[in-house]
Amino acid sequence: MEVCLNCKTEYEGNYCPNCGQPKDPGRLELRYFGTRFIKDILDFNRGWLPTIVGLTTRFREMVQGYLSGRRVGIISPLKYAFFINALYLLLESFKDTKVPDSVNGAKDAYEGAFSFEVGFVFGKLMTRYGSWIILPMIACLAVSSRMIFSDRRWNMAEHLALQSYVLGHSILFSTCYLLLPNFSFGVLGNPLFPLFLMVFNGWAFFQAKKGWEAVLLAIAVAIVAYFIYLVVSFSLVSAYVALFM
Repeated sequence: MEVCLNCKTEYEGNYCPNCGQPKDPGRLELRYFGTRFIKDILDFNRGWLPTIVGLTTRFREMVQGYLSGRRVGIISPLKYAFFINALYLLLESFKDTKVPDSVNGAKDAYEGAFSFEVGFVFGKLMTRYGSWIILPMIACLAVSSRMIFSDRRWNMAEHLALQSYVLGHSILFSTCYLLLPNFSFGVLGNPLFPLFLMVFNGWAFFQAKKGWEAVLLAIAVAIVAYFIYLVVSFSLVSAYVALFM
């Protein structure tokens, strides 16, 4: 007899008769990660509410369950991050953001300087498209968490899955900042966003005997991911300014 990894039903055969979970869903691989994302983009009949509630009340158990094979009825990681980010973008579109006078003054004073042009283009991108170009942060977070939590022996696809949930749920909780009449550079400029990145990474890797260690390493994951993201972004923007402006 087999025991279903998803609903714990005992059965014989290759698929659970109760929920449809395959007997051996296999370990996550990059190929599965991409094809599952494309498939799920077109599938809205999976469990949004249970996924959101589960990630909010028992984040570590939900993520570890997904990585260990309990995937039926759970929104896949990239789909979750993509659509939560789209929700943030929709809500942000109703927010009246204005460029501060100090930025306009600095533009008049330093216009033409290469470093200012790079910073100005980067800021413009963050203001207009910050809620979309934050998605590559998933890869930065995955690289960071794999380096820092290498003892967990998770492969890159599993870290990508984890960090997709971390980023998506961090964006979801950061939407409350949009209720305040503050100027914002998209998700990246939301001061709550890095805080929740640390909270959910700490929650995912928390161990009772190493609580403070998990907290400090979760902070390190967010810092290193931000560093990678900003270095790559500024490098691309600098190349664009040097070649086309």
